[in-house]
Amino acid sequence: MANAFAVIMAGGSSEHLSVLTETRAEPAVPFGGKFRLIDFPLSNCVNSGIYNVAVLTQYKPRSLNDHIGIGRPWDLDRATGGLRLLQPYRGGPYGDWQQGTADAVRRNLDFVLQQNEEHVLILAGDHIYLMNYQPMLRQHIQSGADLTVAVRRVNSHETHRYGIVTVGADDRIIEFREKPRHSQETLASMGIYVFRKSALVDLLSEGKYVDFGRDVLPAMVKQQGAVRAYQFPGYWADVGNVHAYWEANMSLLAEDPALNLYDQDWIIHTRRTGAQQDRRQRAGGRQPHLQRLPHRGYGGAQRPLARRLRGRRGNRARQCHPLRRHCRSRRRGGSLHRRQAGGDRRGRTGRRGGRQPTQQRAAACAQHRSDLDRRKICRACRVYPGPQCRCSPGE
Repeated sequence: MANAFAVIMAGGSSEHLSVLTETRAEPAVPFGGKFRLIDFPLSNCVNSGIYNVAVLTQYKPRSLNDHIGIGRPWDLDRATGGLRLLQPYRGGPYGDWQQGTADAVRRNLDFVLQQNEEHVLILAGDHIYLMNYQPMLRQHIQSGADLTVAVRRVNSHETHRYGIVTVGADDRIIEFREKPRHSQETLASMGIYVFRKSALVDLLSEGKYVDFGRDVLPAMVKQQGAVRAYQFPGYWADVGNVHAYWEANMSLLAEDPALNLYDQDWIIHTRRTGAQQDRRQRAGGRQPHLQRLPHRGYGGAQRPLARRLRGRRGNRARQCHPLRRHCRSRRRGGSLHRRQAGGDRRGRTGRRGGRQPTQQRAAACAQHRSDLDRRKICRACRVYPGPQCRCSPGE
């Protein structure tokens, strides 16, 4: 089990996404048809073996809360660890609403201190990528760093959208600039941080840092703290504006897309909608004992299939002759027994015949069994005497 717990920042609003975030937070924006942006960090945590996850919300969280629920699609509905939605609040020593990512974690330091893990994984809830966090955690622990930042190469024309880092020897970050207009460096921060819990608590207790990228990271680099970089070679997209969001969706139409949403080795879990569940049921995805089929005996009323099979193959079939394949009552649903006992084929209950008393059914079955015995079924061939019987008629 990983010695870290995750905190996903999912409370921000993005004006650059226009109407997409008018009624929902940015992590709740749909992507690729059936997914939401929050599905990627949650699935990455579960696939990396991290099952203690907290989601911090603020801006219009209803759609996000409905999608996450109790975390069952990601196997996070657990009594120990699991998923926790940490809602924003006002008042107390912090005053108004949370102002940034670091301020949001500061308001929940009591939750951070209650966790048994020694490291904290800070994630953004609006990035699209598939990443195993274990190699990054392993490097962070082996290097003894207070902070490890995931970085990736970006296009030189897009450096103004990201925080740009300069890496020295031993992957130590020696300079950080937040969204520079022009930069020779193309190594950008991915907004994924691994903190040593004690170092994070000491920093946020000072109360002067609001955002991780704008305040905490530059301050730690300036103080020459133990800040390391972890280079991620895979696909990563920050869909913070409409153009980046459109490009990320259109890239899925390529013959060999850079982002494989259906990789069986790294599954992206999401919440099933009502329409998807209906299609699954029509395709036969439900268990047979959960299917409900119409039953003639109740005039079209529905009854579980397991109960139908119990009624048809249960007591009445056991009362018949051991050679059940010769018993018409099993093949025809007991109609022979009901006719012999004076029953009505229209139903098992009601005033017009209905289900017969136990004694009458037992008498009918005994009569049927005696009729089969008189015909002298061959015990060796299990057939009636005739051309198919290889034995003498008396056996």
